[in-house]
Amino acid sequence: MSCTLVVTVGMNPLPLAASIHSLASQLKLNRIIPVVSSVSEEELGRVRSLLTVKGVPESLWQLPAITVDPANPEDVEAKLMAGVPKDQLLHLHYSGGTKVMVVHSARMISMFPQWSTSYLDPNFYCLRSYKLSVDPMDLRRTFVVSLEQLAELHGHRIKKPKTVSSAQNDFVEKLTDSTFSSPDNIDAYLRWLEQIDPR
Repeated sequence: MSCTLVVTVGMNPLPLAASIHSLASQLKLNRIIPVVSSVSEEELGRVRSLLTVKGVPESLWQLPAITVDPANPEDVEAKLMAGVPKDQLLHLHYSGGTKVMVVHSARMISMFPQWSTSYLDPNFYCLRSYKLSVDPMDLRRTFVVSLEQLAELHGHRIKKPKTVSSAQNDFVEKLTDSTFSSPDNIDAYLRWLEQIDPR
């Protein structure tokens, strides 16, 4: 059965991008409806750009974002009720947004006939869900981004100094490629981090 993904969008774009990427690969999505505030619209644009590069079809974003007052429960509920199709299976992903956005989006979604929810568990870097089975894989291994993509996702650019020798440039590129370009390298980096800072 096809599913409409409703996502609450906050100010941290990486968890949202990784979560949508994972859900798009696991669910048969027919559309994505973001719930944003006026201050999180830029983050949504950067998330959409990265996800398009990562293979999430642009056509899933066919409906406009639902812009809400992030501190007003009545506004969140009224706009969700007006903007979300009621005849679809709805899945709410709530890793982003304010508590008001999350709680009242979940309240509204639960009033529809078929619904489920998920969030990104920050302790284990995997999706947790209610009323839906999703693979609890470590998203650090399945959603790999380059340093340039990570900087762009957060609204920045990596500038190379004007006086960089080719040897320095080669070193930086090799370091980036060897550290962040594959899940195996990320695993090795995470093991190293655990050795120097066991928690």
